Amino acid sequence: MPSIRDTPTALPHPDLRSATLPATVILAVLAVVAIGPVPAVVPALYLAVATPSLVAIDVLERRLPNAIVLPGYGAAAAGVAGEWVRTGVPPTLAVVCGAVTVLVLGALALAGGLGMGDAKLAGVLALTAGLIGGAAALTAPVAGVLLGGAVAVAPRPRTGAGAGARGSVPFGPCLLAGFWLAVVLELRPLG
Repeated sequence: MPSIRDTPTALPHPDLRSATLPATVILAVLAVVAIGPVPAVVPALYLAVATPSLVAIDVLERRLPNAIVLPGYGAAAAGVAGEWVRTGVPPTLAVVCGAVTVLVLGALALAGGLGMGDAKLAGVLALTAGLIGGAAALTAPVAGVLLGGAVAVAPRPRTGAGAGARGSVPFGPCLLAGFWLAVVLELRPLG
């Protein structure tokens, strides 16, 4: 039986694998402190675990593996259902954000203007940001796109397996950074 290290979703370098735990812990603590102990934190915790691997793989290989991205929809569905039960109100903002994002970015991906992995990841991020609230639902995609634009125009070295392919820029890390910025902005002063 092959080990996780043999699968295409494993991080390509041992040093990267050892760096994921501290990053995951920091992001998980940030999520719990910013969002609180409510069901909406469930998909954010999933993203805390997935973010370091997704960033590393996208930067090095220009791909976002389905094996890491797609389970985020299950975590988001659990958050949506949990918030509905907790509040008695369906989290319409989250569902609309997720649906619109998947439709718009899915169309862009099919037209060749974006990677399909980016479109799928953006759907998970939109669902999760919508669960957090209106400000996060707006901040996450705007910050992600602005950061992606900045990275696209910045000079960069041509390294990595997918570097230079059609001038590609790893957009997943930008989307994730926009999401985590939105989470940081949800932090409230203590006291």
